[in-house]
Amino acid sequence: MSLSHLRTVELEQVVELVKQHYRLMLQLSRRPESEKKRLWGVRQERIRRLHRHFKPSARPWAAREATQILAEMQEEVVHLAGLADSHQHTRRLEETLESLRAELARARQDANRWRAQVGEMEAELARRPKSTTVTIPEQTIVVKSPLQEEIIRLIAEEGLGRSWRIYQRIIAPGLAASKDSARKVMVKLIKRGLVADYEQDGKAVRWGHKPHGSSRLLTLSETGREWYRQVYGKEPVESEIAVAARQHSSVAHGVGVLEARDDLRAAGYLVDDQPEAILVRLGEQWGRRSQPDLSIVYEGVTWPVEVQRRVTAGVIEKWAKALRLCGRLAIVLFNEHQRGRQEQ
Repeated sequence: MSLSHLRTVELEQVVELVKQHYRLMLQLSRRPESEKKRLWGVRQERIRRLHRHFKPSARPWAAREATQILAEMQEEVVHLAGLADSHQHTRRLEETLESLRAELARARQDANRWRAQVGEMEAELARRPKSTTVTIPEQTIVVKSPLQEEIIRLIAEEGLGRSWRIYQRIIAPGLAASKDSARKVMVKLIKRGLVADYEQDGKAVRWGHKPHGSSRLLTLSETGREWYRQVYGKEPVESEIAVAARQHSSVAHGVGVLEARDDLRAAGYLVDDQPEAILVRLGEQWGRRSQPDLSIVYEGVTWPVEVQRRVTAGVIEKWAKALRLCGRLAIVLFNEHQRGRQEQ
């Protein structure tokens, strides 16, 4: 039995109406900066109210919430009834509001039937032997902090797993004041079981690029993934750490390549993180080859890039092969000490 006819796509349409309504309110009147901020806060609060009903457990009340929000927006438009540009938006709000009222009526009927079914189930349970145990696993997860929401979204939508990069992304727009405050929020998400350390063979893996100390690699827990599915209505992407480890044979090397890619892009280079192999003989698809970690365009010329955390004799032949095939090679090392060894 369906407890509501209001689908996820319809909720998303109401969210889009809220955004359009905000833009219209700004266009139809000259408002001081303080009023614009107030309107923005109202917009965000309405979207949060709708997002709470994306999860199935809250879906029976989705139509009622959406109806209330549309009624509020309709009242605001009425105050601007003398402006011709608002008429079309008013009609659309009225049509959507009427449709949602019908959905709400149907949802109430479904809820009544559901209550009747619950009553019948409770009566049936009461008749069963006392030794019978019924377990209904259920968990309610509430994420109220916009900062926590953004961390989960970055991991789920972009696959971001390097903790220091996540901190940069939430500090830049001002969601967190400092790296320390961002780290404290991340610890809370880990304690709540929404975010977890990236693991390999059952052990947490960290990334150390300095002589002392290491940084956390993170991913969503299954609870965090389920929260994202229900709130955003889509599947989380694969972790960048897992993808990089698969492509570059280890987590350490894979994360190093990700870091080199992002730093090179930040420096203004055009970077290809899926470069084609350099073949010994052109046209021999399965022949001998050199596979660079990245490639960059420097002064109009494409350069293969090798990323190396530690300089050893074993990598010299690999670099020499790339030089023989291409005639040029860029090498990314992680500190001045390693660069000095490479120069030797």
